[in-house]
Amino acid sequence: MCKAWPDFFPNIIWRLGDGTSIRFWEDSWLDGFPQLSTHVPHNLLGNEISKSVADYVTKEDTWNWDNLHNLLPANILDHLRSHVTPIRDPKKDSLAWLVSANGEFSVKSAYVCLDHNQIECNQAVFSTIWRWKGPERIKLRFWKTAHNSLLTNIARERRGLALENLCPRCHQEPETGLHALRDCVVVKNVWSHLANGGIPPNFINSNLGTWIVSNLTRRNENWRLIFAVTIDELWKARNALIFDQHHVNPCGLVVSIKRRCLEINRAYKECSTFSSKILGDPYGSSLIRWQPPPLGSIKLNCDRAVHGVGRKAGCGGIIKDYLGGFITGFPCKLGQCSILQAELWTIFHGLRIIKDKGFKEDIIVESDSSLAIKFLNEDCNASHSCAPLINSIVELADMEQDLNCSHIYQEANQVVDAMTNLSFDIQDKFQIFNNFLHGIVFSLLTDTAAVSFYRNF
Repeated sequence: MCKAWPDFFPNIIWRLGDGTSIRFWEDSWLDGFPQLSTHVPHNLLGNEISKSVADYVTKEDTWNWDNLHNLLPANILDHLRSHVTPIRDPKKDSLAWLVSANGEFSVKSAYVCLDHNQIECNQAVFSTIWRWKGPERIKLRFWKTAHNSLLTNIARERRGLALENLCPRCHQEPETGLHALRDCVVVKNVWSHLANGGIPPNFINSNLGTWIVSNLTRRNENWRLIFAVTIDELWKARNALIFDQHHVNPCGLVVSIKRRCLEINRAYKECSTFSSKILGDPYGSSLIRWQPPPLGSIKLNCDRAVHGVGRKAGCGGIIKDYLGGFITGFPCKLGQCSILQAELWTIFHGLRIIKDKGFKEDIIVESDSSLAIKFLNEDCNASHSCAPLINSIVELADMEQDLNCSHIYQEANQVVDAMTNLSFDIQDKFQIFNNFLHGIVFSLLTDTAAVSFYRNF
C-alpha cells in the first residue's frame, strides 16, 4: 500500500460539509484542481495558506469574492462559481474516492486507478461492443475476443490441451487471438476478398482494441455487419479445422459470410416490420403535455445546458400557478460544472426565489433529470460530488409548505428550454423576470392550452 500511495493519493478528494476541516489551499477539494496553492501566481502569506474553506465564506453564505479575486486566476474563479459554499450545520467534511462514480472506495476502482490506461482502453472497446446491434451470439464472440479469452493454441498448449502453439492454418506463427482473426496469411486472404482487394494499412497495424472499435464504428453500416460476421465465421472455421479436420477454403468462407449477412439483414427488416405492426406509432401511443399544479400549489420547472469546449453551464427555471400563469422566471450563468450539477443549481435557485418572495403555496418541482430527482427524494452518498449541493437544497427546502419533486419528460418541459438558453446571453450572472419574455410566449400558450406532444417530438 505504501508503494502504491503516490498513485492513490491524487484520487482522494474532500467533500464539503461545514468546510472547517479542509485547508483551502493545501487540500484537494475542488474538482479538477488538486491543490489550489500550485495555481497561485505569487507566494501566499503564512496566515493565508493555513485558512480553511469556511474562512472564505461570508456571513451571507457566499464566497468572499473580494478576497478571492486577488488570489486566484480567472479559470479557477469560474469553476468556483458553480461550487456550493459550505453549509453551517453539523454535517462534517468527508473524504471521497475520485475513481468511482459514487465516491466510495472499492478494490475494483483501485485496480482501475493503478492500471488506468489499460482500463480506459478496455472501457472504450466494451462500450462499442455493447452498442453494436446484431446477434447476441456474435456479440458474445466479441466479448471473448476483447477479453483475450478465445481458446487459441497458445492457451491450449499452456493448459496441456495441444502439442504446439502454432496456427493450424498457416503453421508459421504462434496462434494468438489477433493472429487467428486477422494476421494469419490465410485469414488476410479472406479479408482481402471482403474488402474487394484493398485492405488499408491501419486495418493490419492497429492493436486488438483499436481494431475492434475502428471497424465497429465505421460509417458504412454494411461493413460493420460484415466485420462482425467475419470474426464469428473465421473462428468457427478454425474450430472445424482443429476438431473435425474440416478445411474451408477462403472463397467458400467469403460466400458463407456474405450469405449470413444477407440472412441477418432480412431477419432484422422482418423484425422491424413486425414490431411496427404490433407497437403502432414509433413514438408511442401516449401523448405528453405540461400539467398545471393543483389549486393552492405552484410549480417550478427546471432545465439546464452545458455548451462548448470549456463546458460552460447555464440553467433556467420558471414558476407558474395552478392556472398555468407565469409568476416568475430566471436564467442563471454558471461556471464549469456537469449536467447534473447544473440541474441541481436550477432547483436550488428556484427554491431560493420562492423562499425570498414568501410564497406560502405548496411547491411542485419538475425536472427532466431523473437522477437529480432521485437524489432529492432518496438522498445520495456523502462522498458523491453533488452531495454538498444536495445538502444545501435540502436545507433550503426546510419550509412549512409541502414540497414534491417529480420527473417529467423533456416534451413537457419545453418552455424552460428557452429560458435556459438566455443564460448564455445575459450580462449578469443571475436575472429574475417578473414578466414573461416575448421569446417564451408561444411555449407558455402551448402549456396553458394543454397541447400534447409525442415522445421524442
